[in-house]
Amino acid sequence: MVWDACARQVVQDAVDGKINRFRASVRLNVSVRTVQRKMKEYRERGERCFEHGNKGKVPSNKVDMDAIIRCIEEYDLSGCNFTELARLLDEYQGIPISSSCLRKRMFGEGILSVKCKMKTRKKLKKILRLMREQEQELDRQRAQVLSALEAEDLSGVWVHPTKPRSKYFGERLEMDASSYVWVKGLGKCTLHVCIDDASGFLLGLWLEAEETLHGYYKLMEQVLATYGIPLSIRTDRRTVFVYNKKGESDPAKDTMTQFAYACSQLGVELLCNSDPDF
Repeated sequence: MVWDACARQVVQDAVDGKINRFRASVRLNVSVRTVQRKMKEYRERGERCFEHGNKGKVPSNKVDMDAIIRCIEEYDLSGCNFTELARLLDEYQGIPISSSCLRKRMFGEGILSVKCKMKTRKKLKKILRLMREQEQELDRQRAQVLSALEAEDLSGVWVHPTKPRSKYFGERLEMDASSYVWVKGLGKCTLHVCIDDASGFLLGLWLEAEETLHGYYKLMEQVLATYGIPLSIRTDRRTVFVYNKKGESDPAKDTMTQFAYACSQLGVELLCNSDPDF
């Protein structure tokens, strides 16, 4: 219960005999026993009985951010994301902290993860600008972060966190198509491309008027004839690869297309997702 000014006055009136403990329990919406205990504490300790027992004490689970910052600077851990940093702090420094707590505390200090997304950067930039308007001046750390974020806007350059490459050649292929005036005089054409994720090697090209199943079949023909069967292929969610029934959002109920069926017959895992971070 929160012992605000009104609640304290009720207890004081009960101690002074202005009201009985039963009326006090009704006003405070607590049991009579609670009123009796608080009346006894009030006689012994006065106003201090309304203060929480932990007031003024340092919480046992308090995180020493200064110690964490010192560890980052001393051992050059600035390249770690928050999940890895939390593991290293717990394992080698004996500082138990969850990655979510670390992320929240660092964000409050104006420090971003090396793998943060554009949405997070925009959110922090908005907060820092608001703080600058209200406080007129930011500390050195926050001012440097805001300056870097604003420089990204001016240059138009932002390095998006990338996914790690596959370890082996042929472990995962990337397939996509792009519409552009690739050849003068032909107008816009669609170039179908297949790239090995591990090495970045170009494995196949095919030009069509539009993005078609035939174009991807030709890519697969080039890959199979030259390099063999890959382990998996990663693509977007075009209807060439997966057909999602209208009004159906469950991926498990997607209909297998001809291309997906061909991949399944070859034992190739087809990974489809429209998320650019996929």
